[in-house]
Amino acid sequence: MHHFELHFEPQYRVLYQEPTGSWHTAIWQDIATAPSIKRIQYNSETLQNYIIIDIDNDNIYKFRESNLPEPNFIVKNKHKSGAHLFWVLDRTIVTPYYKKLWQKIFKDFTLKSGGDTLNKGFIGKNLNNNIDFDYLELEAVAYNINDLKQYIYKDTLKKEKSPYREDMSKKKVKVQGKGRNVDLFNKVRLVAYQDIKRSSNDDDFKMIILNYAKKLNKELFEYPLEINELEGIVKSIVKYCLENKSKIKKYEKTRGKMELDKLLSVKERQRLGANYSSKIKATKNEMKIKIAIIEMKKKELKINVSSVAKYTNLSRVTVTKNKHFFN
Repeated sequence: MHHFELHFEPQYRVLYQEPTGSWHTAIWQDIATAPSIKRIQYNSETLQNYIIIDIDNDNIYKFRESNLPEPNFIVKNKHKSGAHLFWVLDRTIVTPYYKKLWQKIFKDFTLKSGGDTLNKGFIGKNLNNNIDFDYLELEAVAYNINDLKQYIYKDTLKKEKSPYREDMSKKKVKVQGKGRNVDLFNKVRLVAYQDIKRSSNDDDFKMIILNYAKKLNKELFEYPLEINELEGIVKSIVKYCLENKSKIKKYEKTRGKMELDKLLSVKERQRLGANYSSKIKATKNEMKIKIAIIEMKKKELKINVSSVAKYTNLSRVTVTKNKHFFN
């Protein structure tokens, strides 16, 4: 039995996962000790009670190599690799300052422990489920967040230089958004919208999008999505594209064009049209400069008006107008 008190708002509704894999919500006090539940939402956007690190391999004690404090407990898979490390906080985190500190500690501990950097730290394995998991207690006393702060990299507390960000740039993960499913969906759908306009065979279109999604899944993520999740995303995109093929084609033909009132004089319509075109061009130039700066930073190139102008083939005057993007 654990030697510390699990704590959460008793009436707070949280997610939990049944043995079948289905997710539901329930009041925390009604599920906190249920042995059949696989995973529980221990943290939320508004309340943080734990530092939870998701380990997807057998090296669950890597945290000791970085001299991190012992987790209060580890919930380890019985039938496969992986575990969740739990550092229990002695109070619920609710203020903005400590929420930011919690996030920094979570990211740093994830890096040092070799955890899944895509995990948000909200969901954890149920320590009361002895069917699927082994419960290993290492430390009986809960931690104060200020004590955990002493273990993170000093540079992690400086926005301009975070070891977590530096490490992420070397990893295979190239997108950071709301999650792998959303990131993959957004990437694949944009390609699908373009391809559906050229495709004449529905089956060929499905195969092209599926193969592209599989390729992207491997390239984007250190831990790719399962094939059933990937196929579900592709199925949703393909279905929308096939049902809205004419709509997508029509949108492409009219996109970027300005509808002008035919009652206006020719001169007035020309003036409005010119202003509109000028705004579109300015927006495109801004985007071109933003992308160039990102690429130049990755290549460690010097960034100034002259170098950006040369990189983008834009005039120095245009680049100077957008110099605020350099920061």
